[in-house]
Formats: sequence, structure tokens, C-alpha cells
Amino acid sequence: MSSNYVLAKRYARAFLSILKENKRNLQEVVDETKTILKSFRETGLDKVMLNPVLDLETKKEFIKPLKDKISSDIFTFLEFLIDKNRFSLLSFVLQSLEETLNEESGKIIANLEVAIPLTDELKSDFVEYFKKKFNAKTVEIVESVNEKIIGGFRAKIGDYLIDASIRGSLEKAKRLLLAN
Repeated sequence: MSSNYVLAKRYARAFLSILKENKRNLQEVVDETKTILKSFRETGLDKVMLNPVLDLETKKEFIKPLKDKISSDIFTFLEFLIDKNRFSLLSFVLQSLEETLNEESGKIIANLEVAIPLTDELKSDFVEYFKKKFNAKTVEIVESVNEKIIGGFRAKIGDYLIDASIRGSLEKAKRLLLAN
């Protein structure tokens, strides 16, 4: 697990506790942060904020016009990330906030990699399987087709990975044979 991911999780937990203390709607904060991040990317401001040549005060000046346009919690958090020279973690923090929001609502997102597109029946079976396995209320399947896995599937749910692909089984067998 990368150190950025771990650090972003910590920042997200701290930000989350502030948001809860201020009785903020987490979905609104996530949506607003997504919009801001998208705007930064479209205007190139994200690259400016990551420029190591610019000092922190200059970077703060770039976001000052946002102060009256976005919520104070998010603006304060952006300033905090700039002060700690951790602006690069913003997208990771957003991802972590979304994961936490989903956990609290009992929703999981299953990134499913399959060799051929799933039928509706199979998709429904996966939803029921993941609901039981992860004790979830709702499951969103994000399907991607990758012929290289030959057959079966690979699923990533949060930090959890299930590799039930033929390619994964063949690679495991190969490692076992080479180890002996």
C-alpha cells in the first residue's frame, strides 16, 4: 500500500471528523470537492498547485478567489493541504471520503474485471454474492473487459482483491512449480 494512500486516509478521517462535527452532509461535500477538483484539472490549476518552484503563499493566493464561492470547510481544508505541501493528496482524500460515505450507507463498489461482458443474470448473481460476502445493503458493479485474464474474474472492493481468474490460477501454479 502506498504511503500516499495511507496518508490520504488519515487526512480524510480528520476532515471527516470536522465535517461531522459541523453537521455537514457528506455527499454534498464529496460532490463539491469533485467539482472543484475537476475545475482545477480543466484550468490547469492542479499543475500550478503541484509546482515545486512556487512557494506556499503564492499557491494560497491562487485559491483565494474561491473563498466566497466554495464552502468554508473545503476552503480551509485546501489551505491546510497547501500549508502541509500535500495538495497532491486531494484526489486520494476525495476517494477515501467516497469510500467512507459508501461504507456508512452500506454501499460497496465492486470493480469487476472479466474476460467477456457479463449477462444481466450473472451481474445479478455477483451483486447478491458481494452483498452477502461484505454485508452490504447495495452493490454497484463497475465492469471492465480484459481478455488477458482468459476466464473467471478479478474483483476489487476497497482494499480487498479476489482473483478467481484462469490467468491468476495459472500464475499461482507457475510460482508453486518454480518454488519446488
